Amino acid sequence: MSWRHRDILEAELHEPKGFTTANNGDSIWRNENGLGEWTDREVLPAALNFVDASVAPPTTASGDIYVLSLGASIHANWGTVALKDWVRYDGTSWKVITPSKSILCYDKTLDALMAYDGSTWNRVSPPTETSKYIVRSAGTETSYSSFYTAYNNCINGDVLDVNVSELVNCGLGSVYWIWSANVTINMNGHDLEITNLRAIKIADSLIISIINGGSIDLQSNTNEAGFIFEGNGTFSSDKTVNIFQTVGGNGAFHIGNVATKTVTLNGILSYNNPSYCIRAGGLTKCIVNNSYLTNLGSSNFGCIDNDNFVVNNTILIGKATGTLGNAGIDSLTNIFNNCTLIGKGLKNLGNKSVILNNCTISNENQTISTGGSQIKANNCYFKTTGSTTWLITILFDNSELNNCTFEADLNIILTNKSIFINNCTFKANNGYTIQRTTSSGTNPVIIKNSILESTGNDVIYFSSANQGLGFDLSNVTLISNTGTQYCLNLNTGSTARYDNMKFKNTVTPANQFSRASIPTDNSALQTSTIDTLGNITLD
Repeated sequence: MSWRHRDILEAELHEPKGFTTANNGDSIWRNENGLGEWTDREVLPAALNFVDASVAPPTTASGDIYVLSLGASIHANWGTVALKDWVRYDGTSWKVITPSKSILCYDKTLDALMAYDGSTWNRVSPPTETSKYIVRSAGTETSYSSFYTAYNNCINGDVLDVNVSELVNCGLGSVYWIWSANVTINMNGHDLEITNLRAIKIADSLIISIINGGSIDLQSNTNEAGFIFEGNGTFSSDKTVNIFQTVGGNGAFHIGNVATKTVTLNGILSYNNPSYCIRAGGLTKCIVNNSYLTNLGSSNFGCIDNDNFVVNNTILIGKATGTLGNAGIDSLTNIFNNCTLIGKGLKNLGNKSVILNNCTISNENQTISTGGSQIKANNCYFKTTGSTTWLITILFDNSELNNCTFEADLNIILTNKSIFINNCTFKANNGYTIQRTTSSGTNPVIIKNSILESTGNDVIYFSSANQGLGFDLSNVTLISNTGTQYCLNLNTGSTARYDNMKFKNTVTPANQFSRASIPTDNSALQTSTIDTLGNITLD
């Protein structure tokens, strides 16, 4: 029988000295005194993944290794383990090593070395200077230290990953930076402040995507917009990247002035602009889809400015439209479909023409529009609260309101022009629903199939005398909730034509004279007269 150590069977060999008192995860090394010493292991065997401990194990093959780096609780299928533990499955149960501070473990899924700092597992190092920006092109990756250089080396179809937040000095002074490659820019939640350039000019028919959080602040040396489109183009985001301008004066985006061109902006998030979010030349069509635009910086600027916008499924906070653009409805008029316009103390619509379809328009302590333009609204809801004197002022002929609801704490419409109103509901909680000041006698406010209700003032009031025809009313219900106020109040020589009316005063229902103040010179305009007030149902 041999007693030489090398001849003993493996199963009969003893563990090394100190093994029985060492901790799981310890390793032995020869110390500075030339002696064996057990210490905390520096590197654990690689893990398949760093996972959420509150979720059941992803796999349970014998030898599978995970690190329980996430979660607020432990799923029962892990057994007796703790958060942050390194665990290995032996075919029956999970065996544990509790990590010590500074221990390392390779994450195969992330392809990264992780370090434990005593409370959390973290990637060993951030991106290096040369990998702040990575261009992924046709299966290859190239690292750059400059965003400016990275984009300039992109070709169509590339993805540019941003891995750092920093100031980007383009070094162009008053020269444009021309973007000419169709690129997706993945911000990864980072913020870029782009400076020392005139603007970024987007080449004709370019397709750009900027996604995945963070922000881009485009600062112009020459008081221009951030992104400028002079031809066709498509610019898409996911409403997570704030694209704005703090230095310049023409907003985050500027659309060109060529009638045959169209620019489409999708999923744009833009706030903190001291001027416009999007400004147009007026001839190039700009289509804005599914975006979130905010402009609370000044009453002189709007979320959009000038003509030929089609805005769909978008929220606009602050002043929605600026001061540029046509006053009358025409082929270039701005159109809003399924949008929400929230004034926040600034006039929603400025003074320029708009078409509103299926929109909600609201404001607090400020009018929605001060007139000077046409408005065509279909299936919309208008509301003002607070100290706003008038919900809307209309000072341009031929506005149209169809199937709309209006509600105001004070007055609703002030006008001296013609309006066509059909199938609408008005409720003024402390004021007039409609006050007309002057008339040419040939441009009446036409109201059909509608209900108008006021508290605290007349429902309809023609305030000036000797103006001729000011209203044409058919199948209309007027409701006054104040005993001393009229449903219809006309001044001498200022008239209304009406038929199939219902006048109602909820406070003095028995007194027909509380419902209308109509001078005798209006009698010629009453049709199908059945009583002294015309074809009226007294309710």
